[in-house]
Amino acid sequence: MTKKEVTIDELARMVQNGFSEMSESFSSLLMSEISGVRTELKEEISAVRSELKGEIGSLRQEFQSFRSETRGNFELVQDELGESKLAISRIEKRTLVDDNVLSGEVILLKNRMVKVEKELFHREKVKNA
Repeated sequence: MTKKEVTIDELARMVQNGFSEMSESFSSLLMSEISGVRTELKEEISAVRSELKGEIGSLRQEFQSFRSETRGNFELVQDELGESKLAISRIEKRTLVDDNVLSGEVILLKNRMVKVEKELFHREKVKNA
């Protein structure tokens, strides 16, 4: 058997071909892995998106329920405030009327006291005279 000698150029081509094959193989493997990761990410993102949509829907329902309940409570508070204002207004009017009536009665009583004092003073004068 004869031994064939390999030149440096041939050796360089062989090394280059080897690297090219490795590069292509590595590139294919890398692209396959990247494609798998992309698929997994898309599936995971889709699942998270679905979960978020469900959570957002649930939060919207809770918010709407809270909003309705709060509106109802505010309406009750407003009704109570209105009734309280009316009651206070009635009390103020009654108090004013009562004050006016009492003032009139006080004036009448003062006038009667003045008459009684005059009568007593007049009787005392007649008795002492």
